[in-house]
Amino acid sequence: ADMLVRKGRGESWGDECLWRLARLMDKMLVLNGLMAANSGINNDFSRFKRFQQLASRAQSSAQSRLDQGTALMELQMFVANHNSVLSQLLDSLFKVRQGAFGSVHVVAEVLRHMVAEYDSTAARDKALAKA
Repeated sequence: ADMLVRKGRGESWGDECLWRLARLMDKMLVLNGLMAANSGINNDFSRFKRFQQLASRAQSSAQSRLDQGTALMELQMFVANHNSVLSQLLDSLFKVRQGAFGSVHVVAEVLRHMVAEYDSTAARDKALAKA
């Protein structure tokens, strides 16, 4: 219950306010995902293939072929796992929207961590400004 009390005011965050913050965070996550997906996997893959062709023309030693194979494996892992973190976050937000986790407490916990991080960043910036 302490996490629902505004620091220094003794007032509680209202359910409506917390729900609006949750919806705002949801929209920000979706926008962030759209911004990150702007380049597209196909563009990334074609750029990688062009780089690989140029690199293979420049060097043809066994070590460079091994490096190319390692880089190709890393690219394949990236493509296989692309967007999985965002999907998990969106699934979690959907569960919160459905009330599976008690949305008010989840949002309040996220806000509590955000405020604590903001306070520590502000204190660090203030200390750096004095130095």
